[in-house]
Amino acid sequence: MYREIFVDARQPLTVAMENISQAFADAGWQVVQVNGYNEVQLVSPASVDGKNLVVRLLVPSGETTSDVPHGAFMWGINIKVLRRGLDEFTPEFATTIFHGGVYTFIINDYSFIIVPPETQPRRFMYGTWVALLYPVTLPVAGATLPQHSGDYTAFLLATDRIVGEKERKFPHILSPKATNYIQFGNGVVSQDMRVLHPHGGRKTALQRDVFHYSSVFTLLVEEGGFFIPVYTVPTWFIEVNPKQPFYLPTTSSYDRGDFLAGRISPWGVRVVACGELPPDGAKLLSVY
Repeated sequence: MYREIFVDARQPLTVAMENISQAFADAGWQVVQVNGYNEVQLVSPASVDGKNLVVRLLVPSGETTSDVPHGAFMWGINIKVLRRGLDEFTPEFATTIFHGGVYTFIINDYSFIIVPPETQPRRFMYGTWVALLYPVTLPVAGATLPQHSGDYTAFLLATDRIVGEKERKFPHILSPKATNYIQFGNGVVSQDMRVLHPHGGRKTALQRDVFHYSSVFTLLVEEGGFFIPVYTVPTWFIEVNPKQPFYLPTTSSYDRGDFLAGRISPWGVRVVACGELPPDGAKLLSVY
């Protein structure tokens, strides 16, 4: 589901939380109010190995409003994710929502993405990304990756600012960053988001360059000098254009360009480009 939600900084953040909750409910997520709309628990309709993605969005105490619609809040909306059991959550992280504006939500059964408003320069470098991780299986009979063994929920949480900060300063093109929280099934946590990029070489067809490559979003870990694929996100894809590095101040960096424009992927599902990925030259595509 694709939805734009206007957050008016003159209103309490609980108003925005109510609208956000409705968007998730419309997308099939279970929504539970923990403390009115000061705290909302969201449960994904899909699960991996019997574990759903359980997310809590929170309005911190002492939150204030602004005098103008696009002004800043005191804290903004925070987020935490269930690690295992019923009450073992991550520490609180700050979402991309901390001032007024129109935020774009891309929600599906396994994941969601919050894109900052158009007033944010290079806004597709930023945002809040949350997803269940699906284990990559080995082709060797009986072999398992140690990252998969355990009773923790495997998920990815990536935000763009520290709690309380009034600016987004951690773009997603930074692979390891303080606002990444990637948990494996064995409970190990990493801040290093290494993403597999497809590269099939350059070739031409009818004197035109063929240069787009697409694959399922796949996380890598370093093992003994090798990068090993360990998890995927079933509803995310990456698209690479090795001919033209993406992180140059082009027109598409500042406005929508081919971002947020729905299209059909090579796999026949509806996707939208909604973020930039590390390293250079890649876009995040999400099913919606």
